[in-house]
Amino acid sequence: MRKQLKIFAAVFLVGALIVSTFLYSTKKENIYNATITELDNVQEIGKVLSNRIYTYVQTNDIQSVDELEGQIPNVGEVRIKELKKIYK
Repeated sequence: MRKQLKIFAAVFLVGALIVSTFLYSTKKENIYNATITELDNVQEIGKVLSNRIYTYVQTNDIQSVDELEGQIPNVGEVRIKELKKIYK
C-alpha cells in the first residue's frame, strides 16, 4: 500500500509539472508590451515594420494583433499570422 502511494504521488507530480510547463509555454504576451527589438525578431517583420508596429501600438488603443491589419502599410494576413504566434 505504501509503495502504491509513492508511485501515485510521483505520477501526480510529474503530470502536474508537464501540465504547468505546457500552460506556461502557450501563454502569449500582449502586443502592447512588445519592444521594437522583439518585434524585429518576429519572422516576416523587419526593422522598418517593427518601428511602424511599435509606434502604432503605443499611440493607439490596441487590444489584439488582429486590429493591426489594414492599419499599417505592408502588414497583412501573413505578417499578422506571424505576430499571432507570439502575441495576442
